[in-house]
Amino acid sequence: GGTLLTTHGRTTGRIAKTGTDPWGRFCWSQYRGRRDEGVVIICAYRVCQSQSSQTAGPYTAFQQQYTLMRNAGYVAPDPRQQLLTDLSALIESQRSEGYRPMLLMDANGDYNASTNQDKALARFLVDNNLVDPFHDKFKTSPRTYAYGTRRIDYIFTDPMCVSAIQ
Repeated sequence: GGTLLTTHGRTTGRIAKTGTDPWGRFCWSQYRGRRDEGVVIICAYRVCQSQSSQTAGPYTAFQQQYTLMRNAGYVAPDPRQQLLTDLSALIESQRSEGYRPMLLMDANGDYNASTNQDKALARFLVDNNLVDPFHDKFKTSPRTYAYGTRRIDYIFTDPMCVSAIQ
């Protein structure tokens, strides 16, 4: 797991501010448009193991985040859920500055599945007023993991950004 977000070409002149999570879970860039409208693009990775996972190896992103959270004083760390909590706080702060969020996320879960639905991810989308324009347009969720059967990678956006998508 990890994140990388790059900008090149003329778009670099639109960058207002950038930031990253100290634990490597997400990074972001604010962009200002011609009409002084703002978009923040967030790139995030969510570990696949849950808090009660017995399968997370010693060198996994889950163990790294779990250890960092314990060192930071979290009593019962849950890296999978904590990412959603921290992204919610980031989205709220960015919106308060006038930036509309676009979240590129390896969510390691399917909010739209008929079986094994990721309810926490579904709740996160509702709570943060984010939509999935791909699913809304094509009414499908193709698998995004070579060995899997479900969609676990997404681009979620503020509803006001959907009309700009081509």
